[in-house]
Amino acid sequence: MKIQELVSYLVENPSTLNQIVNGNASLLHVDQETASIIVDGFQKEDVIKAIIWSTA
Repeated sequence: MKIQELVSYLVENPSTLNQIVNGNASLLHVDQETASIIVDGFQKEDVIKAIIWSTA
């Protein structure tokens, strides 16, 4: 699975991302470093959205 497809899947299935963050699921065929980068990206996006909404 390409990274873009994986990210698209996680966008459409946020509960899966939560399971990954909580350690209850993992990304098959994705090394730990890449998985961490993907999760960090989603978490940073959430922070940015929260800042935008709080200043709107």
